[in-house]
Amino acid sequence: MPADIAVFDVHHTYVFLNANAIKNPEMRNWMIGKNDFDYFKIKNLPNDTAIKRRKYFDMAVASRKITNWIDTGTKTDNTIEYKLRKFFPLYINGIFKYMIGYGTDITEIKTQEVMLSQSKKMLEASQKKLQEKNQELTKTNEELDNFVYSASHDMRAPLTSILGLINVVDEEIPESSKVQKMRFEMMRKSVSKLDIFISEILDYSRNRRTEIEIKEIFFEDILKSALENVEFSEDYNLININLNIKQDAPFFSDPRRIMVAFNNIISNAIKYRD
Repeated sequence: MPADIAVFDVHHTYVFLNANAIKNPEMRNWMIGKNDFDYFKIKNLPNDTAIKRRKYFDMAVASRKITNWIDTGTKTDNTIEYKLRKFFPLYINGIFKYMIGYGTDITEIKTQEVMLSQSKKMLEASQKKLQEKNQELTKTNEELDNFVYSASHDMRAPLTSILGLINVVDEEIPESSKVQKMRFEMMRKSVSKLDIFISEILDYSRNRRTEIEIKEIFFEDILKSALENVEFSEDYNLININLNIKQDAPFFSDPRRIMVAFNNIISNAIKYRD
């Protein structure tokens, strides 16, 4: 990588410059015995960079250590140029004699750093926006879940009352009134279907809302409860049900979720039977 190399005396005046530091040989020769203030004056440029270089020169002399900094400038095409510069103080027998200046173009590296920084900011902004959208979606889902749970729970109470009233009225109808009994049976089945549907919604909502609770599962109790939940299904009385349960070893899981699974299996078996 081409580098700018210069050697200064103790007064920060140039005693050597390589061709990469100043390409014009006449200007390079003229700079010997001159300093940066002279250079910027002849170029009709502000002294800001000269002042900064003098500061780092003094720092390197005082610390007796290599001093680094970055110079920025504007190229002929108006793009920004970055150069990494170093001062190496040279001491002979403990006395400061020369300062070696070294500079290399790091414009490409700095440009990549700027692009990387911009990409990082864009990514962070996108991630923040995505996080906000996820939070909004989570809030919406929670509100919807709460509504479904509340509405289903509120709807099931009057359905239970309707079923109770249907049973009471049905018991008061004489056996001879077959048409009326048939109509009440149809009402019972329709209301029971709706009740089962709402129960499934409640089960789904509870499954989302509640934490998993591990307990020992007794399948006979689970199956009997699941069958009771579908006893008002259409043609339930036409189905032959035989329970033959052999549970030789303990089984642990979440009772509520196991119940939901068996409810779905049994209700689907009844609904889609041949």
